[in-house]
Amino acid sequence: MGSADSGGQARPAAVLRRQRYPGLDQWAARFRKLTEREKTLPILLEMLANAPPGPTGAKYEMLIEQCFEEKRPDLATQLYDHLRAETTTTQAAAPVPLAVFDVLLQGYGRAGDRQRLAQVQRDMREVGVRPGMSTYTILIDAWGKAGDLRRMWQAWEDMREQGLRPNVVVYTSVIATLGKLGDVAAMERTFAEMQRSSGDGVEPNRTTYNAMVHSYGQQQMMDKMEALVERMRADPGLGLDNFTHSAVVAAWSRAGRVDKALEAFDSIAATGGQPSLHAWTAILHMLGTAGRSDEMLRTLDKMKRLGVKPSTAVYNTIINAFGKARNIHSMMDTFKAMRRDGVAADVKTYNTLIDTWAKTGKAVEAEKFYVLMKREGLQPTMYTIASLMDAYTRADQFEKVLRLISRMKKEGRAPDNVVFNLLIDTYGRMGKPEEAEKVLCGAMKEYGIALETNNFTSVIEAWARNGNLDKAEEWLHRMNTDYATKPDIKTLTTLLSFCIPAADVKRGRRVIHMIEQHKLQKDKQARETIRQFHAATKRPDQEKKNQPTSPSTTSPDRS
Repeated sequence: MGSADSGGQARPAAVLRRQRYPGLDQWAARFRKLTEREKTLPILLEMLANAPPGPTGAKYEMLIEQCFEEKRPDLATQLYDHLRAETTTTQAAAPVPLAVFDVLLQGYGRAGDRQRLAQVQRDMREVGVRPGMSTYTILIDAWGKAGDLRRMWQAWEDMREQGLRPNVVVYTSVIATLGKLGDVAAMERTFAEMQRSSGDGVEPNRTTYNAMVHSYGQQQMMDKMEALVERMRADPGLGLDNFTHSAVVAAWSRAGRVDKALEAFDSIAATGGQPSLHAWTAILHMLGTAGRSDEMLRTLDKMKRLGVKPSTAVYNTIINAFGKARNIHSMMDTFKAMRRDGVAADVKTYNTLIDTWAKTGKAVEAEKFYVLMKREGLQPTMYTIASLMDAYTRADQFEKVLRLISRMKKEGRAPDNVVFNLLIDTYGRMGKPEEAEKVLCGAMKEYGIALETNNFTSVIEAWARNGNLDKAEEWLHRMNTDYATKPDIKTLTTLLSFCIPAADVKRGRRVIHMIEQHKLQKDKQARETIRQFHAATKRPDQEKKNQPTSPSTTSPDRS
């Protein structure tokens, strides 16, 4: 949940319309029986021409609504454009009715099409159709869900200027939006105003309270969340529903409070309820994060015994938990169970499998799941590409990395920063630092990618790895002077780590001076690299000064 049903006011109108024109309702439902090939504007216009008697506006309204319900906003737009053309070219024609504008606003709002939403508002003003309460209810909810506070408050002010008072749905939509955006103070002010308006028939309902419970949970304001839940429990007119319980379970799970999350989860069944898929997913994620894998699997079994079919998100949660723990055996068992249960794997599933196999050094397995993913018609993301590149790089299969990049470019897909960085690293490990340098420059010139510190660190490492510390240090200065990018502690310790085997004392001291000059915070790896440098250059006074608090490795972190 998060916001109220944007159809809170428009739905009753739709029900009344269907009762008034039952023949039209059955006629419009024929749209769902059309094949995808038949769902075209000419076919819809033919339907309109042969429609039962009734107002033209109602026919368009019902057919446009069907288009949105069948996920065809493009057809809804074509129908609307046709209706507008008719009303502007025919003098006797009535203007586009308010009900048609309402169904368009609601459809575009639910589809998240902000551009169309704004255009319909402009069209209403242009033809002089005055918004009603249903219109403002839809607009406030739609702009709120889109995170556009400026337009949401503008609709609020316009509504009040027309002498219309916010109803329960409007208040709840605003409260949910503010809560979702983390503006708790504004959310509480709006709730207080709503309570003051209770004498006008505007009483906060369970949906309103649930929006606030959800917000408090997201912001980890647990005391306020618990107080509100107790208030709901004590009020016979409110009570707790599945969403309330799920929000509380998710909140305690995010907070890492396993005991409280399990208590909230168990209370759902204790009150005669059935945990939602969201609640099951939250509790499984928490158990996986806490390393309680046995309990996580028992919870999955319990879920199945209760007749709740695990969703793709549920299986992804478990697969991800085992992947992070590098528990390959359990991860693959879960994937096989997912297949047996007939649950479709998605991009997230395969990304986890490919990434986990890559990090365990099994390039063959990572590649196998990449091929399977594409065979199932799923489009690999940049994260997928980067994970497979990482697998090839770890296995020293550099030519496969280059072929993967070449194939991606042929498909017209632009690499992102992470992919470019892995390509730079690949050329460095292939002994081709010049190519690594070209990739760095090309990332910005060809693709407009904003270069980051880690990109320069990889080029510096490429030159240093191949024995050219002069070029590596040159790039250390160029990144600052030519690209206005400051080195971080990893950049400097990467160069320093190569000064040690090269016995390049002067260069190493310059790097350490830069670390001190920039007052960079030394992590464990940096302290260990500095200690090793001083030990290798036989400077016991400096070695003692830079003694680390705990051991670390000197190789750059590739996990």
